[in-house]
Amino acid sequence: MTKLEERILRANYELPPDVSAAIRKAGQNESSARGRQFLKLISENMAIAKKKSFPLCQDTGIVSFHLPMPLGHASRRGAGAQAGRQARPSDPGVLKEAVRKAYRLLRDSQVKMPLAGKIDKRNLPSINPAPAGFTPSFLIRGGGAMNCSGLIMANPSSDKDSLSRVIADFVISKAPYCCPPVFVGLGIGGAPQDALITSERMLLKDQRRAMSVMEKQICAMINKSGIGPGGWGGKNTALCVRIGELPRHIATMSVGISMSCWCLRKGNI
Repeated sequence: MTKLEERILRANYELPPDVSAAIRKAGQNESSARGRQFLKLISENMAIAKKKSFPLCQDTGIVSFHLPMPLGHASRRGAGAQAGRQARPSDPGVLKEAVRKAYRLLRDSQVKMPLAGKIDKRNLPSINPAPAGFTPSFLIRGGGAMNCSGLIMANPSSDKDSLSRVIADFVISKAPYCCPPVFVGLGIGGAPQDALITSERMLLKDQRRAMSVMEKQICAMINKSGIGPGGWGGKNTALCVRIGELPRHIATMSVGISMSCWCLRKGNI
């Protein structure tokens, strides 16, 4: 088993320190008795999964890689470009094979064609470009988290307060279906597709780092909803918000929103 296969499996069994810390903190300050109970159940689930190498969630999701990918990379030149040289850990073929092998021990969650129900045991990952210098990383999200993500084409004349309200309202409308407490990644600006990729990449950031003023504002708006852990009520609906900003066209305001349930699974390649 390769190191990458081990890391993909471990990400399904054990949450990273920043995510675990955010959940523990929520358990300490949650005001709702039902919310505290839900967070206690999460903590017990985490302990069992880590000890016995069980999946944290039955939905072991789809793997999404984010790595620096300059023009001329092997993925753009085809398989023939790989002949005569040793494959690198970040080569698309290597990534796909690592996922395929790791998921022999996990649930298959992918179908070969969107309108056909035949299971695809390759569990093909998503491979996304990241800025130069970005640490090659991967994220695992289940169907619930992906279904609660989306793109908003906001008013380009929006100010921070009005845009924060639009974003918070979107998250509040989706959070009950995303196994809260949630983590929220945002990509603001850029072309629509870039905003979405950026928003997912924000979930790979350290969730312990202090939030910016706008991140705090959006997080507070979401938490005022009272949805709480598990939708049982409380003040911890969102544990963290991370924003990535991009240059935009003067007539557009793309807002990519990627959400993760409490089970934010991620790792480095």
